[in-house]
Amino acid sequence: MLSERSEVSRPYAELTGGRKKNEYWKREKESRCLNEYLILLPSLLSLVQNKISIIRKQDIIRDNQ
Repeated sequence: MLSERSEVSRPYAELTGGRKKNEYWKREKESRCLNEYLILLPSLLSLVQNKISIIRKQDIIRDNQ
């Protein structure tokens, strides 16, 4: 049984670079969150730019009245 356990843990250790399981999953979760944030960032930037544009147009209209 010990030899089976070491065979199972060896590929996992190679995959994680020897890190503990909790540390590996924590880093994996952080990586996924960062990737999702980076995917959403351009959309968020576009929304902010649109809002700034609307505010500027409102200021121009108000100044012209």
